[in-house]
Amino acid sequence: MKLEDQARAFLEANPGLRVTALCPRENLTDLQDPWGIPLQRWAAEDHSERCTEYLALNRKSFPNLPLPGWVLSDVYLLTGGIVMLTQGTHILSAWVGLPFKPGVRLGVSLFSQVAGWGAWTKSFGAAAWGVHTVRGVVQWNARAIRTHLRLGPLRIVGRIPGEHELGGFVYETALEPEIWASAMQRTLGIPADTWIAAEDSAALQRVIARCEAGERWWVVGVEAGRWGLVPGKWSTG
Repeated sequence: MKLEDQARAFLEANPGLRVTALCPRENLTDLQDPWGIPLQRWAAEDHSERCTEYLALNRKSFPNLPLPGWVLSDVYLLTGGIVMLTQGTHILSAWVGLPFKPGVRLGVSLFSQVAGWGAWTKSFGAAAWGVHTVRGVVQWNARAIRTHLRLGPLRIVGRIPGEHELGGFVYETALEPEIWASAMQRTLGIPADTWIAAEDSAALQRVIARCEAGERWWVVGVEAGRWGLVPGKWSTG
């Protein structure tokens, strides 16, 4: 099933659910209706209560990394905005993708109060910004890896620059429509060439080093605390 058909079916299965952008007023016109689905647009200047709600939900979702109010204002909102799934005036999930390069967004925050909705929130966000690639940071033992894989295989880029409190690595996903659609339906099925335990830090760091040296490795699956990796270019068969 095509992505646009899946997206409409998802919303139809959840009456009253809306795809919503919370942005500074001048940024609202930068977003498009994802797959032709009407995007509800909230100007942050006129919806301070929604900004407060977002801040509280983000802090609840990431208690070890409480989001400062100034980061919400200066970074999350002023550089673009937040794409959310909402019901009435309530925020149920949200994704923040910051501008990185033309056609590329850097995902810095994703949370969902409803299991399984994170991947759709991120997908609607990527479609609303009209990007072909998303980049981000993920930890080897994070449950979020399954959510990110719903958009397609993750290419390992390298180490995280600076000092990240939780560690992990930088990844990138090319949003190829057919692969993306299959991944959202959980029918992609790319076989892993190598399995590495999430706690085997030395082996994982060796893979990162090889990627930084020019090799291309992809994360294609996670099961029982192991990462399924494929070197070179993956294939579905």
